[in-house]
Amino acid sequence: MSRLESSPIRRLQPSSGTSVTFDDVRFTVVAPGVGLRTRFDTYGVQVNDASIVLMVEYPAQRVYVEPDPANPGRVDRGLSRPKSWRLLLGADAQFTSWAQSTVDFPDLQNEQNGTLVDELRAARGTDYLKSDVFKISHHASKHGVNVELLERVGAPVTLVSTQGPRSRHGFPHVLAMEAVRESREAVAKSGGEHRPDHELGIHLTGQSLATSEALGSVAVVVPASRGRDLAVFRLMDERSDRVALADARRVRSP
Repeated sequence: MSRLESSPIRRLQPSSGTSVTFDDVRFTVVAPGVGLRTRFDTYGVQVNDASIVLMVEYPAQRVYVEPDPANPGRVDRGLSRPKSWRLLLGADAQFTSWAQSTVDFPDLQNEQNGTLVDELRAARGTDYLKSDVFKISHHASKHGVNVELLERVGAPVTLVSTQGPRSRHGFPHVLAMEAVRESREAVAKSGGEHRPDHELGIHLTGQSLATSEALGSVAVVVPASRGRDLAVFRLMDERSDRVALADARRVRSP
């Protein structure tokens, strides 16, 4: 930070709503909320709740300009809305941070005001927390996520960064993992059992095959358009290995 402060590099302290677009990819800060940012230098915030949660959208929505056929020399202006892929990167956010995000990005309910909800959705699209890929925050600790948040996000591909049984912190925690599974396949009321994680689109970096071979890192390939499925690969690397793409194995998409 000392080097940055004496350099000409531009910097900012982002909070929810901050958005920047690089080429066809838009990054929007989902957390920390403005209220939490204000508390950083006053009465404090738990350090994990100060981490930056990002929504990554591709392709980013663009404004386009077209000629007006009824009025030569004039143009129609509109908002181009290609259906974007959405990746929610949860960083280390915990309950306090997510709670503020649900305030800053509210879930629109038709029961409250149907006309207003329709207008907001026409302007902003569906639930802003909904995503196609969700990297679970804080390595799936018991303080990281809950079922209500996971149901709102509704990601068919869920990623957990963890060392599994070797984690000295006990990540992932059983409470977080059961919440993830229940959000993907609700069986608590019926008393049934969840399908295997990979069938639910849940992938943990610390997983191994029955032969004890490490499944290793996870790679998700995002197509250029919504007409094709996400492609999920396991890279079969150990913790200290260099990644070898030739060793990648594709897993079934949910």
